[in-house]
Amino acid sequence: MMKRRTPYLLILCVIVFAVSFAGTILARSQTSSEARPHAGSPLERWLDLDKKTTEGIESHDPQFAEDLKSLQQELAATRSLLAEMLEDDQATGGQIREQVENCITRNNALERRVAQYLLTVRDHLTASQQKKLFRLCAEGVRKGRGRGWGRGAGRSSGGGERCECCGRGGGRGRGKPQGD
Repeated sequence: MMKRRTPYLLILCVIVFAVSFAGTILARSQTSSEARPHAGSPLERWLDLDKKTTEGIESHDPQFAEDLKSLQQELAATRSLLAEMLEDDQATGGQIREQVENCITRNNALERRVAQYLLTVRDHLTASQQKKLFRLCAEGVRKGRGRGWGRGAGRSSGGGERCECCGRGGGRGRGKPQGD
């Protein structure tokens, strides 16, 4: 009697394995195809923007991505030069102060550009999307304590959310804003 059941059990196990394998393949292919419509900027995905809203934002501020990248690179280069000056025994106090002012100027330009973009974006969002975006930005401003929108807050303490529209902020990565 046991010998009769063994082939049937083996066949049943193979069938269960095959069905499970096929189900896994099917589930993975659906997840990939579902992810494609959500491709785009972090802002689009995070706020779940439709195509019309995204196009409206892009038409009102098509240069933002390029401007942001350029300003971030300029600020990084300016900070790098300041770091080099601080390590250089030959750098004068005046040179270092001038470079600090250059860093402040570059940072201010970046902050202004992000603020300009946020105000452009706001006009294209629903009330709930506006609330979600600006709540995160306000949290970043509070945690930054005047040192930028969330930078600094996350680097030393491990806290601070990244702003989904520009990627700036703390260090926990993406996700829901944490409660105060």
